[in-house]
Amino acid sequence: MRLDGYDISHHNLITAWDQLPWFPVVMHKACEGDHYVDPLCASRLPLLKARIKGVYMWLRPDATPDAQVGNFQRQIAALSLIDTAGHLKPGYILMVDWERTGILPFPTLDQVTAVHDLLHGLYGDRIITYSAAWVAGFLQWRAAHPDAPV
Repeated sequence: MRLDGYDISHHNLITAWDQLPWFPVVMHKACEGDHYVDPLCASRLPLLKARIKGVYMWLRPDATPDAQVGNFQRQIAALSLIDTAGHLKPGYILMVDWERTGILPFPTLDQVTAVHDLLHGLYGDRIITYSAAWVAGFLQWRAAHPDAPV
């Protein structure tokens, strides 16, 4: 099944929330690397119009998978996206954004795999990957994970 959507972050200036188009899926950046937190995510997440809302982490090559997932976990908890049983609340998904950060190299296949393994262990199967064929290593990762949502 295909679901179209878009993602936003603090980089996107939005002045008329009521004029944003409705899409099935809308994501907001929660964090990047092992310490950065998007300063607008908490205030904007309730304003997103979508059947499924989500938050994403921007994966970096210069921080360990454990540290990056730890930062993401803290933001997911701070946004109250976890229920009392420790599960991701209904209507939400998580995304790993796997691209290039400035002049840094792409995150490695090992880093991406470790992040996905950690997130799946914590939150189950509501994890998607944002990437593309031009990202170094993506086609190999996709071949090894043909059923992973992208």
